[in-house]
Amino acid sequence: LGFVLLQVGGDFGRGVLSQIGKLAAKHGLTPEEVMVTEGATAGLGFISEVFIYPGDEIILTPPTYPSYYNYIKRCRGKLVEVPMSEETLVPDFGKVLAAVTPKTKVIFLCNPNNPTGTLIDSEELHAFQKNLPEHVLLVVDEAYIDFVEDPNYRTMVDAISDNANLIVVRTFSKLYGMAGARMGYLMSNREIVDYLQRDSTGFCCSRMGL
Repeated sequence: LGFVLLQVGGDFGRGVLSQIGKLAAKHGLTPEEVMVTEGATAGLGFISEVFIYPGDEIILTPPTYPSYYNYIKRCRGKLVEVPMSEETLVPDFGKVLAAVTPKTKVIFLCNPNNPTGTLIDSEELHAFQKNLPEHVLLVVDEAYIDFVEDPNYRTMVDAISDNANLIVVRTFSKLYGMAGARMGYLMSNREIVDYLQRDSTGFCCSRMGL
């Protein structure tokens, strides 16, 4: 029985590594810069558990994805809300930057945003990321990126670098209709992915999902 379980585990592990390799190649990254998860929501959970400590300030730009609130509460972070512009329904980055303090740990941005469906201008978002202090982690949730029709839109994946505190979140649940299979993935630099992997179990997703 032990030998059989070892064989099954080995096959599963090779399956995970194979899919990570495909995702890395798709996005022009190395396998060490990709982490597969049980859907994007589980990936957000890993980010919160690893990086949010009690009292850390976490910035949200409501209205936005409700799960961000759940993880902040569970990890006992301090919520800081900077509401979106009522006219454009996108974040006002001047106000977001003004809300950053030495205690700010993470900023969650959903782009395109859930539930408004609005899209942040690519150039503004890339410039915002470059202007953030080094102690702030930017998490860009691109769960709905496959529905973007703007030909000028740029994913934040091309901003991933060794010195960028940036995580990009993706999922197969939306465009591919695989919500029940629970497949998502995180992309960042090697150092950040290494920290995230420490919070992961050996069996991160299902064989059917892979």
